[in-house]
Amino acid sequence: MRHKVFSALLCGSVVVCLSLVCGVPADCAVVHVKPSGWDGNDGLTWETAKRSVTAGLEAAEPLDEVWVAKGTYLENIILAPCVALYGGFGGTETSRSQRLSFPRPTPDPNEAVLDGQQKGSVVISPPGAPASTRLDGFTIRNGSGTWVSGPYWRGGGVYCEQSSPTIANNSVTGNTLPDVPGDGAWGGGIYCGGDCSPSIRHNLIAGNSATTGGGVVLKYCSAVVEDNVIAGNTAVYEGGGISASSYYPLLLARNRVVANTTAGKGGGIALWAVHCLVISNIIADNSATSGGSLDSQAGAGVQGTLSGWCSFVNNTVVGNHTPAPGGGGGIYCGHSGVGPPGLRFSNNIIALNSSGLSVGGAVVLSHNDVWQNTAYNYSGLPPGATDISADPTFVDAVNGDYHLRLISPCINAGSNADVGPGWFDMDGEVRALPDGEVVDIGADEYSAHAVWSPANAKKVVPDGAEAVIKGRNRQAMVTTARLPDVPAFYVEQADRSVGLQCRGSSLLEPGQAALLLGIMGTIDWERVLTDAVAVDGSLRWVGIPGALTVPSRSLGGGPFGLQQGISGAFGLNNIGLLIKTAGTVTYAEGAFFYLDDGSVLDDHSGHIGVKVYGAVPVNPGEEPVGKFVTVTGISGCEIAGSDLVRVIRTRDAQDVVVLR
Repeated sequence: MRHKVFSALLCGSVVVCLSLVCGVPADCAVVHVKPSGWDGNDGLTWETAKRSVTAGLEAAEPLDEVWVAKGTYLENIILAPCVALYGGFGGTETSRSQRLSFPRPTPDPNEAVLDGQQKGSVVISPPGAPASTRLDGFTIRNGSGTWVSGPYWRGGGVYCEQSSPTIANNSVTGNTLPDVPGDGAWGGGIYCGGDCSPSIRHNLIAGNSATTGGGVVLKYCSAVVEDNVIAGNTAVYEGGGISASSYYPLLLARNRVVANTTAGKGGGIALWAVHCLVISNIIADNSATSGGSLDSQAGAGVQGTLSGWCSFVNNTVVGNHTPAPGGGGGIYCGHSGVGPPGLRFSNNIIALNSSGLSVGGAVVLSHNDVWQNTAYNYSGLPPGATDISADPTFVDAVNGDYHLRLISPCINAGSNADVGPGWFDMDGEVRALPDGEVVDIGADEYSAHAVWSPANAKKVVPDGAEAVIKGRNRQAMVTTARLPDVPAFYVEQADRSVGLQCRGSSLLEPGQAALLLGIMGTIDWERVLTDAVAVDGSLRWVGIPGALTVPSRSLGGGPFGLQQGISGAFGLNNIGLLIKTAGTVTYAEGAFFYLDDGSVLDDHSGHIGVKVYGAVPVNPGEEPVGKFVTVTGISGCEIAGSDLVRVIRTRDAQDVVVLR
C-alpha cells in the first residue's frame, strides 16, 4: 500500500507536470464510482466501484484519478488536492481515452450529474489546490452557494477560494445564490477568488443567477477563461455572464458570451481589472438596464473600469442592448491608466448593438469594424484612422453563426501587429499569417471554403455550409432557367452532367455564367444553393446551352448522396438539369398537364405520365388531351403522399410545342 506522506510529496510541481503530460503515473490509481456501487468497496475496478463521489475522493491519494460513471449523484463534494475527478463514463472503460469526447450530444448518453439539492455549493475546491486538481466532465446543478460571512454567499455551482483547479468540460447550469440584501451573492455558476490561478476551459455555464456574476466571478485572481459557452445567466448588479476584478492578469479567449442579462452594468462581461487580454470572443445578445436608469456606463456587451494595460483584440460584439442612450450598448470602458500600451481596441467587430463603443480616457483604436449601431458608433472618441464601417456579412447572424462569408469586408482587413504568435480564432484555428497575408477583423479567421463541383456540392456538402460552386476544370456555371413562380435560377455544368437550383437576392439571367458562392441547403426535397451570388469578376455571357433529351422514365434518377432520389427510380440523378422530352398529353388542368411517352408512369394522382408545370398551347376551345408535344424544362421533384415523384418545370410558353 502506498504511504500517504510519500504520495503527498508527489504533489510537488515536477511530478504534477509529469502527470498532466503522461496521464496516470505508474504508482497512482484510478478509483471508480457508479450509482450501483457500494462505498465499502475498494473502487479499483468498475465491478468494485464505490457508490458516492465523496467516497471516491476520500479514497484517492494525490495524483490519483476518480472516474465517475453516468447517473445522478445527490451530493455536495469537496475536491481533493492533486486528484483529477472525471465524469461521464459509461462504466466499462479501461482507459480514459475511451470516454466519449466533449462536447457531448444532447441528451448526453453518459451524463454524470452532481446535484447540490440547494444545500450549498455543489463543488468546493479547497485552498491551496494546484492545477492538477481537476473537475472534468460533469453536469453541476442546483447549487445554492457557500456562506462566507454576514450576508455574503459565493459560488453556487463551484466555489474556489485561494484555489487554482482546472475546471473543464462541465455543464454548470441552474445554480442560484440566495436572495440576500445588497450585493452579497457572487458567482451563480462559478466563483474563484483570492490569490489563485484557476483554469476554466470548455465548459457550458448557463442559466445561473446571482447579484454579481451570474455565470462566473473572478475576484483577485489570475485566471484563464477559454473556449466556454457562457449563456443565459442573470445578475442583479453587474456581470450577467462574467464579473472580473483583479490586480493580476486575466485572459478571456474564444468564449461565446451570449444572452446574459443584468439590471446593472455589464450584461455580458463586467471588468474591474488592472491587466486583461480579451481576444477572439463572441459577445452577443446580452442586455444591461443599469437599474432602469439612463446610466451612460451600462455596457450591455462589455462594461469596464480599467487601468494598466488592457487589450481587446479580434472580438465580435453584436446585438447587445441597453436602454441608456449613451450607455455603450456594445462596449463601455473607462480607463485611468497612462502610458503604452494602455487601453487598446484592435481588429474587433462592433455592430448592430443599441449603441457602439463608448470610452472614457486614453485609448488606441486600430482596424475595427464599427457598423450600424443604433444610437451611435462612437461616443467620447472619434473613429480610428484605420477603422472601417461596413456590413461584416456573417453567415447567419440571426441564428448566431458569426463566421464570415467570402464577400465580407473584414477578411484580410485587420492589423497583424496586434495578433500574438500562436493565437487562435473562435474555432480554435491558428491565425496563421503566411508572408503577404493579413489577419481578419472579428473572432473568425476566415478559412477559404472548398471549391466544389455542383455534383459534389449536392452529394456531400451539408445544409448550412458555405461553398463556392464551379464547373469542370473550374469553369463557370451556366444559367439555364429562371422560373416564373419561384425566386430561383438554375445552373449546370457546360457538359450538361449536373444542374443545381440557386436562390438569392440577385438572380442570374439565362445565358450568364459565373462561379457562385452561397450556402447549401435543402428546399422541398431538392438540394439548393441559397444566398447565391456571383464571385467577383467571374460573371460573363456565354448563351443558353441546349437541353439534354431524356425519356420520362429517366427523369429525376436515383439517390445521389444528400440529394434524395425519385421513389423507386435508379440511374443518374438529373434533378436540376435542363432537359427535353416528348409524349402525348394525358391530362390537362390550368397550370399543369401530364405527358406520357410510353413509360406509363404513375405518381398516385390518378393520371398517367409525368407532371409538367406549364400550359399546352392550343386554340380556344381545342382539347389539349391527346396532343403530341415536346417539352423543355427543368427536371424537378415534389412529394406525392409518401413518395418523391418526377416533375418538369417549364420556363415560359415557348417550352411546350405541339407537334400534332
